[in-house]
Amino acid sequence: MERYVITGGPCSGKTTTCKELASLGYEIVQESARIIIAEEQQKTNGVLPWTNLFEFQKLVLRRQLDLESRINGQPTFLDRGFLDGVAYCWQGKVKVPEELLALTKTQRYNRVFLLDPLPNYQTDGQRKEDITVAAELHRLIGEAYKEFGYDVIKVPVLEPKQRAQNIIKKFSEVV
Repeated sequence: MERYVITGGPCSGKTTTCKELASLGYEIVQESARIIIAEEQQKTNGVLPWTNLFEFQKLVLRRQLDLESRINGQPTFLDRGFLDGVAYCWQGKVKVPEELLALTKTQRYNRVFLLDPLPNYQTDGQRKEDITVAAELHRLIGEAYKEFGYDVIKVPVLEPKQRAQNIIKKFSEVV
């Protein structure tokens, strides 16, 4: 199972880049955190990152593992990987869930692509971090993957099609 992570801080173009990769025929796994936030916002007392980061990260991890278990064998790009949760815990100064740390010993991604942040940062109903926190998260995400032994491939700000082509070129060099 070949899994390639597309990551970066909030508003770095991950989802847009993944959509471009999907339009070129690649399999994509959606961002678990955004799915969970949308579901939890529908509940009266939903578990959200800004109300209970620790429990939220556990929900995200479970969903991430479920989505990744459905990968059918062809190379797949993930809109974030489970190690992003480590960076969010570090930034929020909460304990990293034990199940997430245990996973670092048994699960490996093939490659990690870190997208540089876009210059026009925007918040939305699910992305509430201000630009300072977003920049810190971006830095911490890169550090988390490096700490767990990944060579992080940086992807500069480009038009979405060019970013996807840049990733495909680098992906093709390692396959």
